[in-house]
Amino acid sequence: MAEEKKAARRHYLLCPVCLKTQDSLSCHLRRVCMKDKTGPQILEVVEKAKNDVCDLLKNGRAFSYKVLKQIVSSPNPLEGLIEELKYHHLFVTGAPSSLPIDDPTLVTERPADAPGEAEPSDVESCSSGELFQCRQERTYSKDKIVQKRHDLLFDKSQPTPRECLAVLHEAEGDIVKIMNQLDDTSSSSLSMTQCLTVLYYLEAIVILGNCQRPCVVQSMRVSEWLDRKQAEEWTIVSVKDHKTAGHFMVSIALSKKEEGWFEKYYNKVRPQLLAGERKRKRDEQDEKDGDAFFFVSSSGRPINNADGDLIKLQKKYNVPQVSSQVVRRVFETAANRMDDSQKKAMSDYMNGSWIMEK
Repeated sequence: MAEEKKAARRHYLLCPVCLKTQDSLSCHLRRVCMKDKTGPQILEVVEKAKNDVCDLLKNGRAFSYKVLKQIVSSPNPLEGLIEELKYHHLFVTGAPSSLPIDDPTLVTERPADAPGEAEPSDVESCSSGELFQCRQERTYSKDKIVQKRHDLLFDKSQPTPRECLAVLHEAEGDIVKIMNQLDDTSSSSLSMTQCLTVLYYLEAIVILGNCQRPCVVQSMRVSEWLDRKQAEEWTIVSVKDHKTAGHFMVSIALSKKEEGWFEKYYNKVRPQLLAGERKRKRDEQDEKDGDAFFFVSSSGRPINNADGDLIKLQKKYNVPQVSSQVVRRVFETAANRMDDSQKKAMSDYMNGSWIMEK
């Protein structure tokens, strides 16, 4: 009886290899999908799966209508929807390698049921661990679908690339003043408001200026900053340990001016934030081990809501509030006006697969 209660409370974890939920992921990986991997490698995958489930329960169950509306209006709604589901730790199985673009027949009229045939229930037609498919489809004619997408695509509420980056331009003057203050040896330490302005602005550089997900900001380590590489006029920071690390490594490109700001944050602003009184022993141990997080909050702990920090900065400077997801879609749409080589470079960079070769 006790075993049954324990099993009922167990979280089923998703195997990242076969994309099937398992009641004991560690055993499954050792016996099936990761037989050739070491124990620590398997443990790392299991811990990530646990974190993903917790994040799904905490943040992944609600979808923004505005975001879904923008996905429908995009040139490739299926790809956008799959990406949005993946962001919520939900995965689509059986998707073709090449998704159709602007195909109105993707939403078709549901045929009438044949006389005398009983339709099986959703529960009967789905096995345990599989994704449920919505059986109710709205009926649209081809002309209505094309017109709907056209109207949404040219909706004036859709932000422009310039509006997406507005906060970087509006706040730059204040950032320059703060950085000059840091250069003044006679000046006292910064106020907490100034420290947070610098923190939020640097996060915005990664999310808006580099079109990266908030999890990249939240996972960036000090060691990765110290291991940054130089490539002509750019400085490249490679971030490996983030939510999508099982698929690729993310590279952040900074101008020399931005690199200088990041360096001043690391040497002068971050130590002030680390003086927070509410740090956990685990965070202090990370500091000693040299594997600390690069971005920390006013309490000296790793940040856990980079999107929220971005919104605070946008509100402060009274500019359009755009999330990381919206920014990525806006620039993906803008990239459609580029030639094929430029499109591929933009797609690779936004998907994090652009890695600087040493």
